[in-house]
Amino acid sequence: MRQVIQNKEGLFKPSEETEKARSRRRVAIKEYMSRLG
Repeated sequence: MRQVIQNKEGLFKPSEETEKARSRRRVAIKEYMSRLG
């Protein structure tokens, strides 16, 4: 598992940063939908 993660880090951002980006997107989407009502 670690080897796969290291290989992904070479091509993509670390898993932690991607998870943070996803959480931020989800929060932004929820706020946007709540504003639309």
